[in-house]
Amino acid sequence: MSSFEYLTANEAAGRAGVTRRTITRWIESGRLNPAARLPGETGALLFLPADVDAAAALTPSPEGAEA
Repeated sequence: MSSFEYLTANEAAGRAGVTRRTITRWIESGRLNPAARLPGETGALLFLPADVDAAAALTPSPEGAEA
């Protein structure tokens, strides 16, 4: 049994504070790579929390925002 915690794309979006579409863009650009894919024709992509956090950290803060 694996000790990894996986996030769905929707959970990853919530964790990163972005939309589901942004997660898709990050995948397409190579910024975020899925850790696993569920079986089936439309298998869901799964992500490691640390990978989501790293991708989110690359997003610049809006001007004037506290870091």
